[in-house]
Amino acid sequence: MNIEDERLLLANFDQNNYANAFIYKYLIVTAGHVAIDGMPIQTPNKKESGRFTFRKLASRDLALSQQSIPAPGFTEAATPSIGETVWVLGHHGANQEPFTIESTVEDITNQGRIIIKRKTGKKYQLGMSGCPVVDQKNRLVGILVEGVSGTNGEQVYLEPAIAL
Repeated sequence: MNIEDERLLLANFDQNNYANAFIYKYLIVTAGHVAIDGMPIQTPNKKESGRFTFRKLASRDLALSQQSIPAPGFTEAATPSIGETVWVLGHHGANQEPFTIESTVEDITNQGRIIIKRKTGKKYQLGMSGCPVVDQKNRLVGILVEGVSGTNGEQVYLEPAIAL
């Protein structure tokens, strides 16, 4: 899977603590539990794009900023199927090389959250909240929001992209 860096961003929510953010249809999207008003958003090389105000979605762990920034975003969303291969894209902190984690869709909960399991790449860890997850057609399928308890970094929950 080819990472297009111009769509991937870092959200600096607490001094040197970073989460991931990305652009979707000229919205900045991240996990709701890391978003704070006035949060600086940076490109992975620490070039600050500005400080943004986020609107948290009431029923999902998602936050959106409607500020436009001069970069193309993901333009299509899709609902994945159980067993489908997907890719988590992101950065783990400032000045870090981008990563890709190949994963498999394990389940879709009654609440609409998607559970994926790591196939290749590093284990899921803190700081990956807000990563976009794409399918083989490079369509956005979900946003990484938290680890599945008791899986030792092997499974995570996604909020579905169709919730945006």
